[in-house]
Amino acid sequence: MKDCKGRELQVGDTVVYVKGKNTTASLATGKVTKFYKGYYAEECSVDSQSHITSERIMKLNESEV
Repeated sequence: MKDCKGRELQVGDTVVYVKGKNTTASLATGKVTKFYKGYYAEECSVDSQSHITSERIMKLNESEV
């Protein structure tokens, strides 16, 4: 799976992602824990949040962590 910038993600990567939906949506940071096939495309879990898609996640560089 790739992030919104086209960079390959791996389990353990630190990322910033959109947590929640609609009016409760916010930005959060966490670590990728799992990848799986979603209904339309590949998705991942970040900490306890599931169903994170490529357009809602961005890998952080080591200097940004």
